[in-house]
Amino acid sequence: MSKNIIVTGTSRGIGLQIAKDLLESGYCVSACSRNLSRELKQLEKNYKNFNFYSFDLSNRDSIKKMVSEIFSDKKEELFGLVNCAGVAHGGLFSMTPIEDIENIFKINYFNQLYLTQLVIKKLIRNKCGSIVNIASTAGIFGDEGTIAYGGSKSALIHSTKVLSSELGKFNIRVNSISPAVVETDMSSLMDQKSIERLNSRKSLDGVILPKDVSFFVEFLLSDKSLTLSGQNFKIDQGISA
Repeated sequence: MSKNIIVTGTSRGIGLQIAKDLLESGYCVSACSRNLSRELKQLEKNYKNFNFYSFDLSNRDSIKKMVSEIFSDKKEELFGLVNCAGVAHGGLFSMTPIEDIENIFKINYFNQLYLTQLVIKKLIRNKCGSIVNIASTAGIFGDEGTIAYGGSKSALIHSTKVLSSELGKFNIRVNSISPAVVETDMSSLMDQKSIERLNSRKSLDGVILPKDVSFFVEFLLSDKSLTLSGQNFKIDQGISA
């Protein structure tokens, strides 16, 4: 029986790549995003083990409804959760309204925890599973302009460690991945000077692709990582602090 993995933020970028690669590897994927994009429609056409669920990460009622639908629909055992959905934000602290920071934390942190709370009820019952949180190097480095986005990702990294401690007794692994700038539509909106500053600090040439992140997600969901939990893995081409 295929393992069912919930993946959020699948309409494009990293989340879409994760969904594609997991489907190709034989997983059953519950793809979750606001809309059924053209790319997701193609996956729905090509893979019987693909199921789409619409949800709004900023709305907890929508999150609860989505999880309820997944639990009701799936015959495959729920095994994993990949928290990939989120919103980007940049701005100096002195110029950022506190309401904007609160909203970023709501979507990138608090509501991700809420989703995880709902999902782990099933994983605890199954006494196995793997959770992968997509964080960011913005949550590690103290670069200017990252007070909201970086702060929310830093909180997610800390939560990864806490959940690992609490869920290990149920044979549930929890890890996070912190990419630097990944070549996606979202990264194209970043301030060019910020990207240049990051690139000047990396030791390896080239770019980071969604495939690089997806490869590591699949590793953390697989039996090859049975001894790994509570870890945050950087994919950053050797950026120095």
